[in-house]
Amino acid sequence: MAVGLEQILAEGLTQMRDEIIRASQDAGQEASGRTYAQITVQTGREGETVWGTIEAPNYFYTLIRGRGPGKIPANLGQIIMEWAKLKGITFSDPKDLVRFGNATAWKIKREGSELYRNHIYVDLVDTPADNFEEYLAQHLDKTMEVLIEEAFTPDNNMDHGYII
Repeated sequence: MAVGLEQILAEGLTQMRDEIIRASQDAGQEASGRTYAQITVQTGREGETVWGTIEAPNYFYTLIRGRGPGKIPANLGQIIMEWAKLKGITFSDPKDLVRFGNATAWKIKREGSELYRNHIYVDLVDTPADNFEEYLAQHLDKTMEVLIEEAFTPDNNMDHGYII
């Protein structure tokens, strides 16, 4: 039965991953898609224990609540310039792109990102997690019904089923 549970878990986590990505896209956060490619689902079994995880880049939390002021990556200006290009933001003078990237990085360093400054919360995880819990409850209920049915149904020899 553990193989069935692992499959249920993998399908549920994959659906959750897809909902997280869709929520981020709906919030207008997609640029290159590289972040989404780094959100991975893993499942496995160790003895009778079935486990699963969704892993995302360590900066993923900034897509939810933003980034507060303070220390920033040394190349944040460059990252912002690359992001602007991917989003289709163009400048007539290449120097303006550099100014934009550096000014935006400086503002984030001083004041934090717009999500942080405006106390905006982007629901990328809570709703998908609730949906995952519902999915698990429905599918595990069905699995348990089958196990209970098997446990209490006599076999061909009219012996009682096994007790869990």
